[in-house]
Amino acid sequence: AARGFDEIDDIVSMFQLASLAKQPESSGMSPALLRRVMNACLRGGSAENATALARLAANSRVPEKLRLEAIHNLQNWNSPPPLDRVSGKWRPISKRKHIELASLIKPSLGGMLSGPNSIRQAGTQLAAKLGIKEVGPLLYELFTNRSQSSGVRVEALRALFALKSDKLAMATNAALKDDRAIVRAEGLKLFALLKPQLAFPLAVTAINKGEAIEKQAAVAVLASLKSQLADALLRDLLLEIKDGKVPPEIHLDVIQAVQQR
Repeated sequence: AARGFDEIDDIVSMFQLASLAKQPESSGMSPALLRRVMNACLRGGSAENATALARLAANSRVPEKLRLEAIHNLQNWNSPPPLDRVSGKWRPISKRKHIELASLIKPSLGGMLSGPNSIRQAGTQLAAKLGIKEVGPLLYELFTNRSQSSGVRVEALRALFALKSDKLAMATNAALKDDRAIVRAEGLKLFALLKPQLAFPLAVTAINKGEAIEKQAAVAVLASLKSQLADALLRDLLLEIKDGKVPPEIHLDVIQAVQQR
């Protein structure tokens, strides 16, 4: 029956399928049925549907893959893709009323941000996309928690930037001194956006002493700076590539950066 609901664009049937998401036992459905229920919620497009999806995304009893699916649906709520997410068929959804999701998602964010790494990362991206500033302290806590994965911490840092959190300056300064290269690299890129006039010496240090990912971030920073010093350094690096003095992993980055100037 669920397959018929999903494949026949019938408003009443789709409504019935989406309504299953609100049932207390929804987390115990088979993965195949639950995925169709979530797809029906996306296609239904109501505030009630969005709230039900958010609750499923926050529910630790729902399989991780499906929780990610729920968050993905929420990320694309107001501009859903034309392909049906279950059948893969071309089923574009006609233009519908825009829904303000932030207030609907807030009560479920805690469950997302306390889930497995993949759920925390996706939940962090969702919070940033929706501009939910109230989650700033929780994002800062995620970033400063060194037991979290690098991916989660980087996404938390990006979200703090997107939300213009009052914790951003502290987080960025801490990122520059972090013990993980990927976090330091992200910190450098964000610092350059916040204080471009102070970024050049940090980029030089990263190129001279940093790991590969830091060097790549530093070259990207140089390409973004409106500075004669940055221009000169990029030209020098381009010449040094010919002399074999520049690590191979940043050759393309340097060439592209010079082309951007």
